[in-house]
Amino acid sequence: MLVRARPTVDVGFLVKLDWIPGARHAVGLRHAFTRALAENGTYDLPNFGRSANGNFLERYNSFVGSWSWTLSPRYLNEFRFQ
Repeated sequence: MLVRARPTVDVGFLVKLDWIPGARHAVGLRHAFTRALAENGTYDLPNFGRSANGNFLERYNSFVGSWSWTLSPRYLNEFRFQ
């Protein structure tokens, strides 16, 4: 019996917002999202054989916020949250 994997369905997007409230300050927000769905997919490990077939759903979210400000012409400070 030959088992064929259906194609993986991948969805992803990235949203980035930048705001410069003044000459010495910059604020940024970023969100990344990916989703992968595979029906009857296989893993890349040959020693598992047919037992590795199955359905899987992966979701990934990433949020990053940052605030940077110029203290002087030689020094820059940045706060980042992830």
